[in-house]
Amino acid sequence: MATHPNPQSYVELVGGTPPEAVGTDTTGADGYATVLTPARNGGHLLVFNNGPNGATISIDAGTTDHFKIPGGTGAVLDSIQILSGIAIQAKNTSAGNNYTSLDISIW
Repeated sequence: MATHPNPQSYVELVGGTPPEAVGTDTTGADGYATVLTPARNGGHLLVFNNGPNGATISIDAGTTDHFKIPGGTGAVLDSIQILSGIAIQAKNTSAGNNYTSLDISIW
């Protein structure tokens, strides 16, 4: 999937409702860092990794490595359980190689 400059407009374009929560991380980290914490439960996750390096995403506050998103790609994940109050976090897929531009939306 190609990158997209506006995740909310992409969700609306593919027929989804506007995101419940949107988060951005422009720095990357070798350990998990919170990108967003949803206020409501969700079932869809949209990730755009606009930088050159990979990111690992956790939807349970860094307990589990759920998804790896290579640099310059994106993913829409449907029918997953995203719980309110539990941080969506990201870390570098490869230590020292910061992902630098990550957008995450849930709905």
